[in-house]
Amino acid sequence: MSSFLLTLFISMLFMLGFFSLFGFVAGKESAAAMRPFLRILFAAILLMLAAFSLFGFLASFEPSDDAIVLRVGYAIIGISSLAGVANLARKLIRRDG
Repeated sequence: MSSFLLTLFISMLFMLGFFSLFGFVAGKESAAAMRPFLRILFAAILLMLAAFSLFGFLASFEPSDDAIVLRVGYAIIGISSLAGVANLARKLIRRDG
């Protein structure tokens, strides 16, 4: 289970880094045009992470020795992901470049 989470985390970091690098290399004009797309993409990734943490939070109610640690971890990840989505949505609606 922990190797799966590590793989998921590393792949998400790789995707975020790749799209950030793509926006940096593409230049200012095309990067400005890609900002809404990247915000929607990052919001989708964060929503997937929030859904995964919700599922993990609910699954942590099964009998286990370290269930409270998992619940707290999943709650922190889920709440911070939803806060990131709200921030990205606010910027997308206001068009704050």
